[in-house]
Amino acid sequence: HYLAALDLALADRLVTLAEADQLGELAQAMCLGAEELLDLHRSYLAALAAAAVADGVVTREVGTRIVGESACLQMLAAMEVAAATAVLVAPSQ
Repeated sequence: HYLAALDLALADRLVTLAEADQLGELAQAMCLGAEELLDLHRSYLAALAAAAVADGVVTREVGTRIVGESACLQMLAAMEVAAATAVLVAPSQ
């Protein structure tokens, strides 16, 4: 479910703040921790790379897309880890 949402968010290779928030909320609802999210992001990127080389030709455009999506995934992971950390250290009332 998370990977499908991630794929949708990355379809235009631009992750909006609303999309990042939705992914963060989904990850939280699914009780995904930081390591699990990083593993999911790595798996997603590995699948993209495998699909790109499946035909034996990786064009500059495909390489650029993979690099761009990798950067988006790193940004998302950092945001989700920061959000999870903020939840953990939020003062109780």
